[in-house]
Amino acid sequence: MRRILVPFCVLIFLFALLTVDVTAQVSRLKGTASRKRAVAAGEESPVVAIDKIYGVGNRTKLDTPTYNTSAARGINTPKKWSRIEVTYKTGRTKVEWLDSLTFSYYALAKKIDREKGTLYTFYKKNIHYVNIEAGKRQLNHRSHIFLRPAAVRRNGELIAVAVEISHKGVIVDTAVEYASGAAAKLPKSEKGKWWKNSVITESKITTTDTSSLLDRSQSPWAYINIDDYEVIK
Repeated sequence: MRRILVPFCVLIFLFALLTVDVTAQVSRLKGTASRKRAVAAGEESPVVAIDKIYGVGNRTKLDTPTYNTSAARGINTPKKWSRIEVTYKTGRTKVEWLDSLTFSYYALAKKIDREKGTLYTFYKKNIHYVNIEAGKRQLNHRSHIFLRPAAVRRNGELIAVAVEISHKGVIVDTAVEYASGAAAKLPKSEKGKWWKNSVITESKITTTDTSSLLDRSQSPWAYINIDDYEVIK
């Protein structure tokens, strides 16, 4: 029975995603943005709460920033990056500072290859922030992660993104965003967590990439508005 089930699931995955329109207008699906909050030991809830996640569509595109320096100007025009942005809040806790938070980012890209057909790339990366201010009042924070221009051109546009925030090993909040139509066409996943569905991430037409997503300190934006972001470990 298992020999029949696995190929059938892969076929469902292929058929469903072939019709995803990555050029369509992107909307944030509040119903599928899994907001899960857990109470860390000894602290009040909520410690962390995600406001929004943006990671698909034209609004996420950024040109490589330019700097005013005495160095000779580059010969190439600025290239297009993709940015995944998360806004979140901390507060309503007796603890003034959180020692650390871990952001686990996931992204799925789609490309149509003339010879191989439809291909997917599954990106993932963890970012560890330290010394996050909390306290009794709510504070606003932002987190960014960037996808290299070469990866975008080679592997196609992002059709789904997700983030899990963990504190002391406990997932305290989760959010997802899809390109229009993608949510309904992805294979159903437990509690909406497509990045944990092996039919998607371990398919023969899916490649896993753990090097193309860059945290802010690794990107050209490392020193731009540096006070707006938490320190990366």
